[in-house]
Amino acid sequence: MIILLIAFATVTNAQGGFTIGPKVGYNSYKLSSNIDSVQANIKNSFQVGAFIRIGKKVYFQPEANYQISKTTLSKSAGALVQRQNVTLTSIKVPVLLGAKIIHAKAFNLRFMVGPTVTFILDKKLNPSTVSELWPIHTVDDIKNSI
Repeated sequence: MIILLIAFATVTNAQGGFTIGPKVGYNSYKLSSNIDSVQANIKNSFQVGAFIRIGKKVYFQPEANYQISKTTLSKSAGALVQRQNVTLTSIKVPVLLGAKIIHAKAFNLRFMVGPTVTFILDKKLNPSTVSELWPIHTVDDIKNSI
């Protein structure tokens, strides 16, 4: 890890470059569970945040993004279908290492890779309880970080 940081610092220092900017994004995802009988719909959400980019061709880019995610969980038990809406408000913190592949006046193509940590700020369930057999009984059943 230390060798990687020293190598990155050397490349960044040689290239120069420091950028701060806004980040607006669209997400489409499907919530997953370990319970086969519970299905989740694909939902859409938006995020807004900021990034700092250090370097030019090869760069380090940490970000902080605010996101509200919504999904509907459903479970069929014979003719009865139970549904529960889940809303999560979170801060996502990606730490990316990237490279600029194509640099043109009207178009840039970048490749980025790195981990993202999600901190859940608020959790809402509607309805708050469905049945005893439902996997989410309270908001405490949802992890605070992912």
